[in-house]
Amino acid sequence: MRSSQNLFNILKIYESFGITEHIGINDIINNLNKSLLIVHNEPNVNQIEDFHNDSSPQPVINSEYIVPVTTKQKSIPAINPLPAIDFSFLNVIHSLDDLKESLINFQGCDSLKERAMNTVMGSGNPNANIMLIGEAPGAEEDEQGIPFVGRSGKLLIKALSSIGILRENVYITNTVFWRPTGNRNPSQLEIDTCYPFVKKIIELVNPKIILLIGSIATKSIIEGNLPISQLIKKWYTIPIDNNNYAVRVLYHPAYLLRNPSQKKILWEELLEVKHKILEMNLKV
Repeated sequence: MRSSQNLFNILKIYESFGITEHIGINDIINNLNKSLLIVHNEPNVNQIEDFHNDSSPQPVINSEYIVPVTTKQKSIPAINPLPAIDFSFLNVIHSLDDLKESLINFQGCDSLKERAMNTVMGSGNPNANIMLIGEAPGAEEDEQGIPFVGRSGKLLIKALSSIGILRENVYITNTVFWRPTGNRNPSQLEIDTCYPFVKKIIELVNPKIILLIGSIATKSIIEGNLPISQLIKKWYTIPIDNNNYAVRVLYHPAYLLRNPSQKKILWEELLEVKHKILEMNLKV
């Protein structure tokens, strides 16, 4: 009975997309409906999206050149798709203050914004040579409106200071600018929606080095599905718009708090960052 129910649900998904010309789908649905003694309801939107999002593209990775993530077109249209967002307004923004104002007024992530206390875009030196991109605000970041001020953030700032990098000399931003409820991971839709703003922040600050903190920040910039453990310990050259950036992937400090034995890896990675700073003769 369970397999018949599953088959019925899948066939209803195809029927909702108008795919009923092959193998007599309408007849099969009618027969299954009678045998299961159920009433037809509209298919659940979440089930349909899960069904069609089940497969992921193979990673495209290179130790020296990785392309930024782009939103892929789905082969089958989503139910009640969201209207396309016109980000052309970003072209006339030339300062972080103006970008923050536009982000506060942005209506593309209302499901996050309406539950958050603050828009956490970024803080630090607007002309920094080093930029940190984190994941999403936590409770303390949401309360203060500043990224990386919680326990894990303090660990990261302390680690950076050990190699001579002070918080006030870098710029810190997020992959998503509002705290997801319950500290859940942001959805891919939320990440993709915020990505044009992340790109604009990079353009305005124009750092020489970008540090991606954690897997969510990493996957927002580096295309592919490789785990973060396979992406650390190397430098990447990432092209964003018309510029190339030296990029390094770091474990998120929250992970290090849960796994103290991995702090050694962070220290080794920061020594590589320090070496890169000296190599590029950067002021930090």
